[in-house]
Amino acid sequence: MKRYEFVVTGRYPFPTDMLRYDVCSPVDPGDVSRIEASINGRFKQREGQSYADRFDIRLVSFRKPPTVDRWNSFGWSCELIREEKVT
Repeated sequence: MKRYEFVVTGRYPFPTDMLRYDVCSPVDPGDVSRIEASINGRFKQREGQSYADRFDIRLVSFRKPPTVDRWNSFGWSCELIREEKVT
């Protein structure tokens, strides 16, 4: 089995369906908070940013590498940070 850690960067709102599609989850609670704030309308107030600002989310998957082209189709860039074999 492999572990894939990657960063996606984009603007409000976060494409939550990509979590299901890439079978991935946020790396830490801060990433969870940014996703939640972006999808429930509190992004600007909670994060001190505007809806036009780009933000990063770190994600991890234990099943497959991220689908970069699909992230791009939502207007989000995707960069694989680390790929490692786990036992």
